[in-house]
Amino acid sequence: VVMPSPAKRLLLAAIALTISVTIQAAGQDVEALLAHMRNAYKAVKAAKFTTETHIGKTTFVNSFAFLAPTKLRVEIAAPNETEPKSTMFKVSDGVSISTRLPGSTDVTHEEFSINNFERNLPANLESFCFWDFDRQLSTAPGKNMARSKFVIKKGQQWRGKKWTVLEETASGVGVFCRYFIDPRTYFIWRTFVTRLAGDQLP
Repeated sequence: VVMPSPAKRLLLAAIALTISVTIQAAGQDVEALLAHMRNAYKAVKAAKFTTETHIGKTTFVNSFAFLAPTKLRVEIAAPNETEPKSTMFKVSDGVSISTRLPGSTDVTHEEFSINNFERNLPANLESFCFWDFDRQLSTAPGKNMARSKFVIKKGQQWRGKKWTVLEETASGVGVFCRYFIDPRTYFIWRTFVTRLAGDQLP
C-alpha cells in the first residue's frame, strides 16, 4: 500500500474542501432564490390573472381571481374545443369549494383544502404560488421541492427579455421543469414541463 505524502494529502484535502464549498454555494443560491420568490408571492394580497396551458393540441385558458389567504376562483375554458359549454368553474370561500364541470349544470361542493382546490387543474406553479407559495417553493422536508435537484441559469432569452430560469429535476414524480422567473419581481411567468422520458407536459 502506497501512502500519499503529507503534501499530497494536503492537496487532496484542499480539493475536497473546494468541491464541498462549491456544492454548498450552489444550494445556497437556490435557497436564496426560492426565499425571494416566497416573499414576492406572500406580499400579494389580491390578484386577477390569466394563464394558458398547452396539453397536446388542446389549449386551456385559465382565468384566476385570488384574495388572500384562500378566497379563490378559476374559470377554465378550451377555446379550440367545438363542444359547447366547455368551461369549468371552481370557487372557494376558504371554507368550501364549489365546482361546475364542463358540459354540466350541476354544482358539487366539498370541504376546502389547498389540495382539493388544485386537484385536476390544468395549471402549474405560475398560478398555484399565489396561495400555495410556502409549500410549492420549498425544499424543506415534506414540501413540494424536498427531493428535487436544481440548476439556476441567468440571462435566458424568451420573448425579447432576459429571465432567470430555475431548472428542477423531480425524479420522484418523473418530471423536469423550467421556471422562467422575472429577475426583478421574482414572479414566474412561464413553466415548461417535460417527462424525464421526454414527453412534453403543460
